[in-house]
Amino acid sequence: MGWRQLLQRALALGALSAPLTRGMRRWAPAAALLLAAAGALLYARAHGGAVREVSPAPAATTPAATPSPQVDPGYVSVNSTPWSVVYLDGDSIGPTPVQDLRVPPGRHRLRLVREGYESVAQELEIASGTRQTIANVTLKRVR
Repeated sequence: MGWRQLLQRALALGALSAPLTRGMRRWAPAAALLLAAAGALLYARAHGGAVREVSPAPAATTPAATPSPQVDPGYVSVNSTPWSVVYLDGDSIGPTPVQDLRVPPGRHRLRLVREGYESVAQELEIASGTRQTIANVTLKRVR
């Protein structure tokens, strides 16, 4: 039930004696929430329910996280003749030429694939912040 329905229901029950006007639209959601909270409190008291205040939980005492060192990516550019589809670690990157592909540092497997040609595979070791260019790769036609 939305705030407008809550206010209309409160008006119908006689809880409010003024009609809903355009000026009330700004504060009506807060008023509906306040009416709902007051109604729950009155209901609990009338039916013998215990009403208690809830305080926020104490802040957890976790040790401050040490920031991990920032690792810059490496960059790879690839070109082949004829064009081919570039795969890096099994994921298709797209057709050659590929320029300045962001790659996390570490070992990676590069594959160049085109139908009717032998695939070319190469292991790469990418260091942080470096650029590697794999160019002049010629794919051999399958006979």
